[in-house]
Amino acid sequence: RIPDIDPWHESIRHLIHRTEPLVCSTLPPLTRITGHTLQLIHANAHLYGEENSFHCCYQEITRRDADKFSPKVDDLFSVSNCIHFDDTINLTSEQQFIMVKCVAPWFWFWKKKIYTNLHAIVSIRKDIKKKLQNNLTLDRQKMSVLIVGIDSISRLNLIRTMPKTVRFLQKMGWVEMKGYNKIDDNTFPNLMAVLTGMNYTQVRKGC
Repeated sequence: RIPDIDPWHESIRHLIHRTEPLVCSTLPPLTRITGHTLQLIHANAHLYGEENSFHCCYQEITRRDADKFSPKVDDLFSVSNCIHFDDTINLTSEQQFIMVKCVAPWFWFWKKKIYTNLHAIVSIRKDIKKKLQNNLTLDRQKMSVLIVGIDSISRLNLIRTMPKTVRFLQKMGWVEMKGYNKIDDNTFPNLMAVLTGMNYTQVRKGC
């Protein structure tokens, strides 16, 4: 029988405590993402200095999938050249992670970094959209099961730290896979274990 472990069990209760949120800056953000558009928030620019004096640019961050079977695949990434912008930039659906940097004149020819932010863009990529459209053909059965895996948090810790999210999922009728636990870091090995019953070594040998 699969044990139904109490997330508030007395054996770990002394380890559970509330922490103060991490405050990166007391200033409001200078940039935002709306749809697929990167925008400079001019209304907040004066808080960072004279708007005409500082320079902002953005870089795209992409994963380097040189070896998808590597256990360190999530640690490999590339950063593009920094592209200047002073208002709005239309991004493509393929761009998922953007880093923004702003610098201002400081001393003689030196420049001081006044702003750094990372934006994650949630969008349907062209290859994913094509895959979904191909699945809608009359001769194929439509997908009816959606599996959501959150790598960065365990089920028990989700219950402890995000009770509103848990209540929403339960209200919507989502099924909790109580008998499953992580076997490795990153998405790939854990999903392969759920979907195929194989661990990382077995997948690499057999696939």
